[in-house]
Amino acid sequence: MTATFWTGSSLSFTNGSKTVTVNTGPSLDSVKANSALTAGNYNEPVEVKSVSGNTITLYNNWPGSTGTTSATIKPSAAAAASAGVAAQQLITEIQSLVGSASATATANSFVKRDSNGRIKAAAPSANDDVVTKGYLGSGATRDVISAQNDISAGKVITNVADFNFFALRDFGDYYPSANPKDIDAEPAGSSALYSTTGAGTYPLNPFSTNSGFVHIQTRAMYTGSAKYQHSVQYEGTNASNDAPNVAIRVMDNAGEGYTPWATYLHTLNTNLDVFGLANGGHSVVAVSTARKTDEILFYLPLNSHKEPTGISVNVGFNIRGEDNLPIGNENLTLSGTFSGLLSSPRYAVLIVSGLVNLEIGKKYRLQTVNNLSKLKVNF
Repeated sequence: MTATFWTGSSLSFTNGSKTVTVNTGPSLDSVKANSALTAGNYNEPVEVKSVSGNTITLYNNWPGSTGTTSATIKPSAAAAASAGVAAQQLITEIQSLVGSASATATANSFVKRDSNGRIKAAAPSANDDVVTKGYLGSGATRDVISAQNDISAGKVITNVADFNFFALRDFGDYYPSANPKDIDAEPAGSSALYSTTGAGTYPLNPFSTNSGFVHIQTRAMYTGSAKYQHSVQYEGTNASNDAPNVAIRVMDNAGEGYTPWATYLHTLNTNLDVFGLANGGHSVVAVSTARKTDEILFYLPLNSHKEPTGISVNVGFNIRGEDNLPIGNENLTLSGTFSGLLSSPRYAVLIVSGLVNLEIGKKYRLQTVNNLSKLKVNF
């Protein structure tokens, strides 16, 4: 008995027409010519000529009544026999492939597990090839660091972006406060990271004796007879108003020893463009000579790569003689006194006019009124 392999729940038939429309049912892709169609309003099978989309074309006109009903389609005897032969061939091929399965990396064979349950593969070549253990290096057998205190030799970090590297209190050679270590004692050919809490004394610390700091030591990666060591330290103390400091030095492994510590100058520990803010006030910002009885040019020294564009003034400034006695030029705002024409990356020039009681050729001091007086050069 030939099995039914297609069933539709709603098909439209027209008496005397070769066209049948499938309203509801699965795809007709699997239906072949010479298949037998049987409908609910006509019990005798009718031979299918072809299918296209949702349309079935019959060899002969539909002999049944016009209407909509369900239908089934069965393959022809020849098609069923052909399918059986193809299935037998497929079974034979599968049996052949299974029989050739190998526990070694054998071409064109099924993969077979060895006696230990492992799978073998050939050396990778293309980007989408399976990578074997031999190509992963030692990292394939290393444990990962799962927490900041989970630090031991041979482990690897899984996510550097989320890992607070400087919080590794025992990474490398941590300076314990009970046993401070001389940073000069580290061999020149090594790289290391150290940190301290600030409790205790650390020999050759470039900053204050009891400050906490991080020491990073790296070895220059190049060939040659001389190898260099770089040491960098970042200072941080408990005082909230202390600026952070950074220092660096270099050691020549050829025997010349360390260079002196060089401390970086930055915006928090050096005033390169701000004048004033003196503790207690009355700090001298600049000294110059009167060129008129009511005008003085003051040159404020700069160290810039850009031309200054102006100044900003907070609170006031006094202009007094060398004896520091008031002469009537007190608490001046200095508004509009910046000279872009005379200024340069080395000097910001202030032309202070409208003054009183000046003597041409005599020196006068530009000084702060209080500790809030500030001149800031803009760029």
